[in-house]
Amino acid sequence: MSAFTPRISFATGIASDHITGLVRSTLESVCLAAGVQEIWITSAYRDAVGQAAAMYDNLEKGQPASGSASQRKVAAVYKKSLADGETDVNTIKSAMAAKISAIGAEKVSKHSRSPDYVVVIDISVKRMPQSKRPWFVEAVRAKLGLWVVAFGHPFARKGMEFFDPVFHLELLTAPGQSGVIEMAERRRTTA
Repeated sequence: MSAFTPRISFATGIASDHITGLVRSTLESVCLAAGVQEIWITSAYRDAVGQAAAMYDNLEKGQPASGSASQRKVAAVYKKSLADGETDVNTIKSAMAAKISAIGAEKVSKHSRSPDYVVVIDISVKRMPQSKRPWFVEAVRAKLGLWVVAFGHPFARKGMEFFDPVFHLELLTAPGQSGVIEMAERRRTTA
């Protein structure tokens, strides 16, 4: 295989400002090990407003907030707004963002954790060549406990059957975060 420089691309509206040098080099080394020439980041850090927008879009598509109790509380604001006859999208999103802020954005989504220590990203599965996906999974697993804190992927729970459109990675943003590394070691067996 010839040497190449992996390309890290971002979906429209996804900011790259929380992608530190360590995160970028970790992603590039994973791509090189897997032979993946380009990855597409479809989601990264979200504040309360960004999280409300993401949840609103998912709820509009019929994807229920079936995660944490905190997510269900935010979804209840969406449902109540519609039941009360609210039709203004911005008003509904604002109400959802207010609920997220009241709960604590980091309790609603890992994407809303402080990016000072860990950045949470989603990488498109569909934009990666199918033949490279298993190699990508193995290359990320090799980094678990080093710079990758947690990893979820489409094949994690159902054999190699596709069920999720993204690879979900939680990556350290700077070296020397031993507490985060210890947390990663406890999670290592879940990926």
